[in-house]
Amino acid sequence: MRKAIATLAVVTVAVLLSSALQANFTMFDLAKDSMFIARGEFTSLNRTAAGDRLTLRCDELIKGDLAAGSEVTLEAFEPAPADEALGREVIVCFNLINGKHYFLYHPFAQRSFTFGDGPDDQVPNALDQDEQSIRNFMAINAPHQEVILTELRKRLEMQDSGYEGEYDKALINEWKAELLKQVTWAGTRAAKDAAKALVEHKLFKGTCTVDELRAVGQQVTHSQVGSLERAYELELIRQEPSAHPTLEEQLNMLREETSQSCVGKLSSLMNQVENREAVLAGVGMMAQDANMPAQSRVNALQMLQALKDTAGLPYVHAAIQGELERGPDANKDVLRRAFSALRSTPSETNVDIIEASLDSDYVKESWELQQRAWVAYAMIDSEETNATITAKCNESFSNKGLHKFFQKLLPTNKIIRKLIIIHPED
Repeated sequence: MRKAIATLAVVTVAVLLSSALQANFTMFDLAKDSMFIARGEFTSLNRTAAGDRLTLRCDELIKGDLAAGSEVTLEAFEPAPADEALGREVIVCFNLINGKHYFLYHPFAQRSFTFGDGPDDQVPNALDQDEQSIRNFMAINAPHQEVILTELRKRLEMQDSGYEGEYDKALINEWKAELLKQVTWAGTRAAKDAAKALVEHKLFKGTCTVDELRAVGQQVTHSQVGSLERAYELELIRQEPSAHPTLEEQLNMLREETSQSCVGKLSSLMNQVENREAVLAGVGMMAQDANMPAQSRVNALQMLQALKDTAGLPYVHAAIQGELERGPDANKDVLRRAFSALRSTPSETNVDIIEASLDSDYVKESWELQQRAWVAYAMIDSEETNATITAKCNESFSNKGLHKFFQKLLPTNKIIRKLIIIHPED
């Protein structure tokens, strides 16, 4: 059966590799779909026109029939140099097709191997837990290997890499129970992959019970800060309010966060808190507190931007005013996010603070901040602001770049000014 699958793979590989459905690269998939899984080290590389072929010393075979200590040469998976892979302990998943070894899901192979010091593994001995993750799934799969291989063959025959197979409910529940267990392995790729599978896989998406989601909700506060692991866990519990952390816990997460993605996911939870006043007060005080780390204040302003509540605007105004009073010591990241918050919640109450910003020496020295302020101003869309934008457009006729910018903000270009993108200047 395995040889038949390999033959089919040769026929269909071009179609599969061009597919946009190559989305599932989790430990669950790797354990199920790989012919070989080895733990070892990349010892050398050979440069080719297609990219670098890497030689892997297989110190420990997790899956497959190679002898421990064997060396295999894996075909290049991308043109970029692979020097950084050398000398690092790694778990690699690969297949043997027509006498050559290929990373699983070649050429997207950066997802089919994991380093112990990779971005998803942030705790000591994380690679051991990643290996344990694979072994746990292999133990579950062992009694069902025939049906798993049959479903893999169907995927190849259908030339559809998005096909995940049809399995008995008991097996799916066993897989899901293992995924829920591995979600608690904070700071590992196994935890991130488990949450990803529960969110995205057709086999598991929407199947968690309320009690299971509540268990994830208790775990999410312990997840790795700024990680995809946390983002996926927040997404998993998003639609079940009883699984959400308390407001105090959410505020603590917001304070410590380093990822815009995680803040965005967290905003979906805060938006469901019944006591809106408490949410705005907690977030707002964080935004305007000059003693807070700049990153925490930026997070809070991003939250106010996402909440789009005019009752939160006074906190944004206070944050901007505080930065303007600092003069040359103002924090540009805070001002960037504050102007974005004003842009997302247009109000005539924003006029005074925007005009004060545009008159300040700090903002005058930054064309980027001026643009952000003017876009927020244009979004107010009142007779007064539209007249000012029109006047600025007429005044700037001799300056082609400035004139083009204000043209996009004219009241006749309401769609364009909503979509305008301002790039950081540093």
